[in-house]
Amino acid sequence: MNAIKHESHPDLPPPKSEVGLLGWLKHNLFSTPFNGFLSIGSLYLVFISLSSVFSWAFLDADWIGDSREACEHPEDESGSIRRGACWVFIGYASTNLCMVFIQLKNSGGLI
Repeated sequence: MNAIKHESHPDLPPPKSEVGLLGWLKHNLFSTPFNGFLSIGSLYLVFISLSSVFSWAFLDADWIGDSREACEHPEDESGSIRRGACWVFIGYASTNLCMVFIQLKNSGGLI
């Protein structure tokens, strides 16, 4: 009887499409056509939401002024009403809030 000699070979690395970011995306977000549709739809909704928030917070925002009244009639050159964030008021309110904290600290009322 001849004995069969078994030699072990080194393991082959897994395919690149099965590991790493591509593998994770394939197995978790695009494992079925329905999951792929949901993933792409969700990414679209996130993009639309974040672009709207970015536009509100930065592009349509009012940055220049001395008080909150600078944001009360925010019409641009074309006469349309701008509905962005009022960073003027935030800056004005934060300055006043800082002064309150400084006074509280100096009077011993703040830990």
